[in-house]
Amino acid sequence: MKHKQLQTQKVKKMKQTEQTNRTASQEVIDKHLLRLHRLFPNQSMDFFLILQERIKFHGFTESELENAVNHVIDTCEYGSFTIASIIRYNGENGEQSHVYD
Repeated sequence: MKHKQLQTQKVKKMKQTEQTNRTASQEVIDKHLLRLHRLFPNQSMDFFLILQERIKFHGFTESELENAVNHVIDTCEYGSFTIASIIRYNGENGEQSHVYD
C-alpha cells in the first residue's frame, strides 16, 4: 500500500514539474481567457485577442499563466483589468516580475 502511495505522489510531483516548465498550449490559454471573459464580460473580444498574443509572445508556462490569472481574479477591485496585470505577474515567486525584471 505504501508503495502505491509513493508512486502516486511521485506521479503528481512529475505532473506539477511538467506543468511548471511547459509553455502554455493554445488549449490552456483558451481555458484561462474564458475564465477571465466570464468574470469580466465588459472587456472586448479585441482585448482578449491582444492578451492572447502577448501571453504567447512572453512564453508563459502553464503554471505562470494560471497563477497570473488567479492573481487578477483574486485582486482586481474593478470591473476590468489591464493586459499588464497578467503580463507583469509571475506567480511562481509571488512577485510581479514576469517581463520587467
